[in-house]
Amino acid sequence: MCFQTKPSETIDSIVVALEVGYRHIDSAKYYGNKRDSVEGILKLLEKPGQTVKREETFHTTKVWNDDQGNEKGLDVTLDKLSE
Repeated sequence: MCFQTKPSETIDSIVVALEVGYRHIDSAKYYGNKRDSVEGILKLLEKPGQTVKREETFHTTKVWNDDQGNEKGLDVTLDKLSE
């Protein structure tokens, strides 16, 4: 849905998707949408009157081929969370 879109479009698309019932948001380093996907989820969760709960949403991401492997993949993922 949000592959190669502008950050503002990605954020707004995630909000709308969650509002209409989607609960699984997928992102990837290659797509360049990890941060914007999370911002969209947070934007919806902070919206007054919304009824979606955080525990009802699922955000998945994929690591780049060079970052594959249990320890390396975990390290890269945790590093990206702190950005």
